[in-house]
Amino acid sequence: MDKVGRIPLWTGREIADALNIAVDEKISVDGISIDTRSLEPGDLFVALPGEQVDGHKFVEAAFAAGAVAAMVSEDYSCPPGVDAGALIRVADPFLALVELGKAARNRSAATIIGVTGSAGKTGVKDTLGYAFSQLCPTQWSVKSYNNHLGVPLTLARLHKDTEVAIFEMGMNHAGEISALTAQVRPHIALITTVAGAHKENFASEEGIADAKAEIFEALDGPKIAILPADNRHFERLKAHAERLGASAIHTFAADPKPTDQQATVQGLRIKLHADCSCVSADVFGQKMIFKVGIPGHHWVQNALAILCVGSAAHADLGRIALALAEIETPEGRGNRIDLAFGSHGLSLINDSYNANPASMRASFATLSRMEPRGGGRRVVVLGDMKELGPTARQDHADLAPALIKAECELLIAIGDDVQALADEMQSKCTVIRGEQADNAVIGEVVNALRPGDIVLVKGSNASGVSQVVRDLVNRFGIDASHQMEGGR
Repeated sequence: MDKVGRIPLWTGREIADALNIAVDEKISVDGISIDTRSLEPGDLFVALPGEQVDGHKFVEAAFAAGAVAAMVSEDYSCPPGVDAGALIRVADPFLALVELGKAARNRSAATIIGVTGSAGKTGVKDTLGYAFSQLCPTQWSVKSYNNHLGVPLTLARLHKDTEVAIFEMGMNHAGEISALTAQVRPHIALITTVAGAHKENFASEEGIADAKAEIFEALDGPKIAILPADNRHFERLKAHAERLGASAIHTFAADPKPTDQQATVQGLRIKLHADCSCVSADVFGQKMIFKVGIPGHHWVQNALAILCVGSAAHADLGRIALALAEIETPEGRGNRIDLAFGSHGLSLINDSYNANPASMRASFATLSRMEPRGGGRRVVVLGDMKELGPTARQDHADLAPALIKAECELLIAIGDDVQALADEMQSKCTVIRGEQADNAVIGEVVNALRPGDIVLVKGSNASGVSQVVRDLVNRFGIDASHQMEGGR
C-alpha cells in the first residue's frame, strides 16, 4: 500500500528542502515510481541510471503515463514536448531517492517496524501490513522490495499521516542490512528465523545470524527486538540485540519445551489442517485461541511472531487475530490452484518463488497433510535451491527424509544440484530428471500426471520451475468446481 490519505505525498517545496536544491514549487506529487509499467497518474518518476537499462530513456513515457514530475541527472537533455519545469535535476537520482527516503523517515510520526529473516519475512511483512491496516493508516513494502533500492523507495513513499509502516529488509552479504536499517531506524525489529539461506556468501550459519542481527544496529524510540526463541541461534541473536541497545527483547515459539523458559508469545496447542491451523497460545500472559488461514507449522510460527509485534506496538490483538484467520497464501509462495484434469482434477501448489532447506521441509510437511482426490498421488516438482555454496548438493540430498515422510510418489527433479536428491529418492519413488524446465521436461510431467494428483512445484526463483506452473495452468485451466475444497 503506497498511497494513504488525500494530502500530497511531496510538494515541490518539501522536495527542495529535503534535497537542498531548487524545485518548482508548483510541483505536487501523490506517489513515486521507478518503473513506467506501474506508474500511476500523479507520480514522481525517478530516472535511475541502472546497470542494464537507463531510466532516462523512459522519461517521456513516464509523462505520457501521467507523471507530474521526473527526477533526472543534471546533464539530462530535455526532449521537445517535455516541460522543463517538471524536471527535478540532481547529481545522482539514486542518492537523491535515498535522501528523500531519509527525509520521509525524519518527518514521520509512524510506528516503524522492520522485518528480516532467512524465511517468512515477505509473508510476515504482508500479513502485518494487512492486519494493521484494519486498525489505522498503514503502509508496507510492496512485493519483495527489501534491498538497497526497494527500501529507500518505500521510505520515500511514506506518507505524512501513516501511523504504522512495515519494512522488509533482505540480504545476500554481510553489511547489507546494516545499510538498510540505518535508513529505516525501526522502533520494533523482528527476525523471523535464521537458516541456511545464501550460504555461499557466508562461512557458517552463525555468520548468517550475525548478518540478520544487523537489523538491531539502528533501533529507535522504544527499541524493541523480537526473536524466535526456538531457533538454534537464539542466544547469539539475543546477545547482539542486547549489545546494540535493545530496551526490550520479546520472543515467540510455536512448540513448548518444558525444560526451557516460556517465550513471550508461546504456542500451547496447535492443530494443523490441510487448509488452515488452529492455535491456542499464551500471548504476554493472556491465553488466545485463533485460526491461521494459511496452512503449515511454519505459518503458525509466523502468526505468533505477528502477535508478538502487535502486542509490542500496543495494537488490538483480537483484531489482529481476526486478520490472521482471513489471510490467504500469496502467489508463488504455496498458493493452491485447482486445475481441470480428468474426473478428479489436479491440485497445484505453487511454491515456485523461492526455496532454501528450511522452506523446503516446511512445504513437504504441509503437503503431507493434504489428501489427494480419487486415486491421486503426492507429486513433487523441484528445482535447485540457489546460493547454498559448496554444500549445495549435500543440502539437496539431505531433504530426502522429509520428502519420504511426505509420502511423495513421483519426483520431478529439474536442475543440477537437485539431482543429488533424485539419487537418494531413486529407490523410494518414481523419479523424472531434467536439466531445465523446458518443453520436453514439462511434457514428461504432463504425461506422468493422473487425475486427483496433488502437485507441489518448488524451487528458487532462478531455477525456472515457475514455468511448470504457468504451463500447467495454460494447458488445463482453472477448475472452479474445486476451488473451495481443502485449500485457499
